[in-house]
Order: sequence, then structure tokens, then C-alpha cells
Amino acid sequence: YQSFTIISDTLFLISYIVCYSLSWFSEQKGTLNMNGNDISISSNIIFGDNSFQIEHPGIFKLEEDKDRTHVVSLPISNPDLDILLKGSGSWNFNSLKSVNSIAISDSAKVKINDSNLTVDSLVIKDSAQFQILNSVINIDYLDISSPASGFDDTGSVWRFQNSKGVAKIDEQTLDVVEIIGRLNILGDVAINNTVVSGEGIIHGNMIIDSLEILPGATLILSPEK
Repeated sequence: YQSFTIISDTLFLISYIVCYSLSWFSEQKGTLNMNGNDISISSNIIFGDNSFQIEHPGIFKLEEDKDRTHVVSLPISNPDLDILLKGSGSWNFNSLKSVNSIAISDSAKVKINDSNLTVDSLVIKDSAQFQILNSVINIDYLDISSPASGFDDTGSVWRFQNSKGVAKIDEQTLDVVEIIGRLNILGDVAINNTVVSGEGIIHGNMIIDSLEILPGATLILSPEK
């Protein structure tokens, strides 16, 4: 573990580090320049609203081997930042805006509420649990193809806007899916409400409670899985 006393408003990482928690309490805007290095954290991450930015990111590795709950207050937009969650800890996210990818594995538990999140890739595997409530998720790649033990997206909208969207889903239920660009859906999935204004291609078995296909949109049932 490492600790720091910062006398300027910028923290530079020159190598991979492991620390217990990471917080920024100053009213002055701060910067974490990761120089492409990874950082492993096993407890809370707390940044004030709009008071912190990340440059040249590596990977945020949130790793906890005990069943403890941590807060991740990370109100940033960085399309190059990757977040990896492993172990058995619980992570409650507040104010996350935009990242490149989120990968959740082992028996890690993640909760996100009332967010407007942009993420290129979200992968949930092993016995991980993922809860995202009353949120909008702008996404390109979604993978819940392994038997995640707990998945809940009540009140949330999955919005696929780009031309290379992929959703790999096995025996899970999504609340609302909006297909604005092009989306390939692989696996067996149930969707409560689907709105298609682009092109959707279904490669597996699909149960839809409500389906709306807007003028000019296409929904294809493919024989190939």
C-alpha cells in the first residue's frame, strides 16, 4: 500500500501502485495523471463533483477479498478509462458518467442508481452481481452470457446508438432496450420493452413483452446463433 501527501494539484503515477483508498477533498480542481499505469484499490474512491479529472488512464482495479461494502464516487467523463472489479466486495457507484469499459468478475457486487452512463463495453461474468436502477446506459457491447448470479436493471434503459452494437445475453431479462443504430443480439433473452428505430438482428430465442418498430427501422430474425 502507498500513501501520498500532495503539495500540488496533480498526482503523477510512474508505475503500477496498490493503495487502500483514493480521495480528493480539496475545493481546488485536481488531476490524476496515470501515465498509462494501473492502480489497484480495495476500498472507497471519493472525488468531489467536477473537482477531479484523470489523464492518460490505465486501469482502475477495484479488488476486495472480503464481503465489505465500498463507495465509488467518481463523477468523471473519460472515454479511455477502464474499470475492473474482482473479488467478493460490494461497490456502490455514485455519479459515474463516461468510461471505456467496465468488467465485473468473481463474486463482486456492483450497484448503480439514477445515472446517465456512457460505456463502450460492459462484461459481467462468473458469479458477479450487477444492479443498475432507474438509469440510462449508452453502450456498444454488453456481455452477460455467463450465468451471473444476480442481475437487476429495473427502470433502466439500454441504448444502443452505434453501428456495431453487440449484446451477448444468456437467460437474463432486460427492462428496456432502444436500438437506434445496429444491434446484434446473441443468446436467449427476455426484454420487457423494445423500441427499434435502427436495425436489430436476433440470433437466439427472444421473449418481448412490448415491441415498437418505428418507420424505416428493421428487425431481422436470423437462423444463425
